[in-house]
Amino acid sequence: MRISLRLAFYVAAFPLVMVVSAAADDPDLVDPPRSIRIQALDDPAKGVWVELAGFIELGSPTMSRDGQWIAFDAYKEGFNRSRAECWIARRDGRDLKRLTYGAVPRFSPDGKRILFFREKVNGYDGPDGVFVVNIDGAGETRIGPGRWPDWSPDGKWIAMSVGGEETGGARIGAMICVAKADGSDVREIAQGDCPSWSPDGKKLAYCYRAPESPPRIMIRDAQGDAKATEVGIGFFRPNWTSDGESLVCNGVQDEELAMVRLYRNGPQAVFFQPNIYSDPMSPFASSNGREVVFIARKAKPPAKQTPARPASGRDGGRSRV
Repeated sequence: MRISLRLAFYVAAFPLVMVVSAAADDPDLVDPPRSIRIQALDDPAKGVWVELAGFIELGSPTMSRDGQWIAFDAYKEGFNRSRAECWIARRDGRDLKRLTYGAVPRFSPDGKRILFFREKVNGYDGPDGVFVVNIDGAGETRIGPGRWPDWSPDGKWIAMSVGGEETGGARIGAMICVAKADGSDVREIAQGDCPSWSPDGKKLAYCYRAPESPPRIMIRDAQGDAKATEVGIGFFRPNWTSDGESLVCNGVQDEELAMVRLYRNGPQAVFFQPNIYSDPMSPFASSNGREVVFIARKAKPPAKQTPARPASGRDGGRSRV
């Protein structure tokens, strides 16, 4: 039985990992695995697929500041069957390299390091929390406890979420914190999960989830001084556009899941979804303001139609009325 994304969102507060896993168990479901797509931010027809074979599921794609590299997490046996792995590749898929186990990788501003996190799931019982590793896979260091880390634009600070109730998706009661890049001087900012630092370093966007209500995307001063501002419904990490005036994220349109652009001072915009892909998720806007990278399923080729054969009979197949 296919599980409705809308039902999962409104009844179970978007545990999307569970939705994907359940769908994968259905023998009648033949959707292709997700791939990574890079396309123009304002023109979905202009885009390319990053061809990466050997993965059941991909997630959380991001770009280096120069736009030449992508990082992503990958699951060889599916979200709930295997540990997350951090990978990088050139934007055309060349020089594919596995760095380490972990999820939601983020390039440092200078492009030399990757920030990520590990959690104790799918049989893993080792050290968890926020880590950093060089892009050649060397120098892995644990920074401290936390999830969903992100760099400040100058690379001197990180934002992350800590604690919260493990119910699937963004955590209820999690706390957004900032710390120096070495993990010291930790400061609590606000309740929420999945933080993202604004391009000017002054704001944090994050997902706030309260019991029995849809998750919401909030913006708050990075020092935690001012009141938070809500910009719309969305889940997991919101990612800033380069001008700092909007966020791209997973959201909702007409009670269905959609990839959306939330403006700080304007209405929500839904990414037009052409018939070349379906189920777009986890958008990240490039630093040059011209592209977005995300995961989606390539559209299936149309089924071949078998020509009808004339009926046999004395009249040569002509029907009589």
